[in-house]
Amino acid sequence: MTPSNLRSYAVEGSSPRLASAPEGMPYGLYMPMSLAAPLLLALFLASAFPWLLVFRARFGHLLAIPATGAGALVLLLGVLMLSHLVGANYIVAIVVACVVVGAVGALLAVRTPNALRRPSRYAVVLWCWSLLGGVIWLATVGLAHILPGASRYGWAMNGDALNNLYYAGKIVTDNGIALGAQENPVPLPSAIIAVALGAGSPSSGSAEASLIHQLSAFTLVWVLLLTVTCVAMGVVAASLVKPTLTRTVAVTSALGSLLPLTWFVSGLTIQWGYFNVSLLLPIALASWLVFLGSRAHPVAAFVILTGLATLALATWTPIAFLVVALGVVIVVRNFGTFRSLRGWQLAVAAVGLVQAAGFVVFDSLPTLFAQDSSLATPGVGFPNLWWTGPIAVVLVVLTLMVVRVRTPLPVVSGAVGLLIGAAVASGAMLYFTHSHADPWDYYYPKKLVWTLVVLLAVVGLSFAVGSIAGRTRLRAVAAFGVLALFAAAVLPPGTWPEMAERQPVARITGDFVRHSGEDTVDNILRLSTANHSHVLWLSGDPDEPIVNEWLLLAGGGLVHGNKKLTLAVAQPYFLYRASGRYQDTHIETLCGMLRYMNAKSTVYTADPKVAGELAATCPQYSPRVVVDTSFEGPPGTINSETWETDGIE
Repeated sequence: MTPSNLRSYAVEGSSPRLASAPEGMPYGLYMPMSLAAPLLLALFLASAFPWLLVFRARFGHLLAIPATGAGALVLLLGVLMLSHLVGANYIVAIVVACVVVGAVGALLAVRTPNALRRPSRYAVVLWCWSLLGGVIWLATVGLAHILPGASRYGWAMNGDALNNLYYAGKIVTDNGIALGAQENPVPLPSAIIAVALGAGSPSSGSAEASLIHQLSAFTLVWVLLLTVTCVAMGVVAASLVKPTLTRTVAVTSALGSLLPLTWFVSGLTIQWGYFNVSLLLPIALASWLVFLGSRAHPVAAFVILTGLATLALATWTPIAFLVVALGVVIVVRNFGTFRSLRGWQLAVAAVGLVQAAGFVVFDSLPTLFAQDSSLATPGVGFPNLWWTGPIAVVLVVLTLMVVRVRTPLPVVSGAVGLLIGAAVASGAMLYFTHSHADPWDYYYPKKLVWTLVVLLAVVGLSFAVGSIAGRTRLRAVAAFGVLALFAAAVLPPGTWPEMAERQPVARITGDFVRHSGEDTVDNILRLSTANHSHVLWLSGDPDEPIVNEWLLLAGGGLVHGNKKLTLAVAQPYFLYRASGRYQDTHIETLCGMLRYMNAKSTVYTADPKVAGELAATCPQYSPRVVVDTSFEGPPGTINSETWETDGIE
């Protein structure tokens, strides 16, 4: 990656821009987030639960849970677009929508036969044991706020964190989602953060309190989404085990739910700050579950997939190809049923298609044509796994040949749909980057193939477990699951200490984040100001570049929109990110930052010569120079050969 590319400041598919603080944000709930967020979450769950009961009574649990989640998020997008158009407070609009939708759902639940029946033992085992990974994850993050030496916020302040906070803040100040060629093409991740931002208000008017509020909202959302990812992976892993083998279902679901707590699945995305992956994976996995349940209810499954396709488009567009491919397979496989649709069934199917097509027309296409150059972004973080793609496909096909005769679920046509969708997505991605020297090594193609490998690996794991379950002892199934977890934890291999420290649970509890860990976060919070007037220079802090990134660019402030300052700050940051121990010694770089900073800025340094060098090099700037050695820490030990798998963000 080249520093001038400003990869860190481009949200997926968007052009580089600065973060902007939600100053004057129209808070819907004037209370602490610790109180407001649980209340709002409880309202969401209460309004969704009657619909879950209705869908379960009509279509079964494999369709009901994805349908409820997808419907809620599509409704969220619609409410935020509407609140922006009419200028209504977006939190108030969401609360009103929840009350109305919940009331309608309750009326339907009362009128739906068997809505209140107890779930089957199989459904309880399948979904409850998949909570294991999420419970461990929630406990980990909760303990991090209590245990000394753990990472509270630092684990989430990497990579695209500034972008996500900027776009979330923009939704807050715009009172919803604005559509347009220069707007965020994938607004769903930021929209969820914006809901958390509006659920409560900072403890005071200080810049530190405002940043803590933003980081609390961001980490809360990420924690919840990763919990959902744990559940989704656990259910998919056990989805092809016969319902009568409840012990095997429980063990497989529990072990599968631990996959997101490995480095390869989520540790990598946490390390590099790729937040939207924790929303992207549940959408893709939910689409697969819906397809598995489509044989008995093809029309319902198709409508749910149209909603999931919209969510994929609003999160990261390439994965929508997989969801669409599964929907097409359902239509082809049940063409007679769809051709004979009449009345309300036809209307519901049409609504599903219209909402997905409307999002493509009014959001995806305009932003694609206006911002397509960002797809050719050189990037770091994701390993180049194009060579593993064919291997993953072969393993899926081999396990499919065995499991297809052991399950009544439509695994063959589903696998065909997934592979076709993956091929189309890969082809489209390479088309948009083909004019560049090495399109296979660009950020977005690498991210796509990594995502596809993870999805195919989980689906392939479910095929493998479904093939051996009932034919071998339970301990053999458990051993196979443990082996899969071990592989996800150690790939790509490194030294044993490195492999242990980069697992999400160990990373957070041990604060294996950058060099100084949470001390870096404390410095950022302590030095944050509303006008972004503090900067470190030769301070001895091994994480100085990322501290300056947050001090000068978080919230935008007076420097909002100034791309020259962005470049001046980003260049040291990317060199630090690439080597793990970068420190700029050229006073001209500091002069370049001061040029775009507040006139009454303060420079913190451990070098007493800095004041004289500034006076000699750029006397037109006269910041206050404070000699402070408290920032000094151990130098980085990471070298440029290991940066892609080390702890530098």
